[in-house]
Amino acid sequence: DSRSTASAEDQVLGQNGGAAALLEGLADDHREVLALRVVADLSIEQVAGIMGKSQGAIKQLQRRALQNLKDQTLRRNQAHHE
Repeated sequence: DSRSTASAEDQVLGQNGGAAALLEGLADDHREVLALRVVADLSIEQVAGIMGKSQGAIKQLQRRALQNLKDQTLRRNQAHHE
């Protein structure tokens, strides 16, 4: 069979590349809050201390960052299907 198929590793790397591109489109503070909360698995309180913001501000930043990611993903998917 001469058909070329992407390996599972290639698919994951492609998805990660897409995720990295989405993250690059975020504001610095949105990227930072997501990195600390999701990647580093820190609490709201810990992130607030690191970023020098209130816990409420961190919750709002995280909410906005996730909404921006969602919006970017929807735009990317719409552009891909046009």
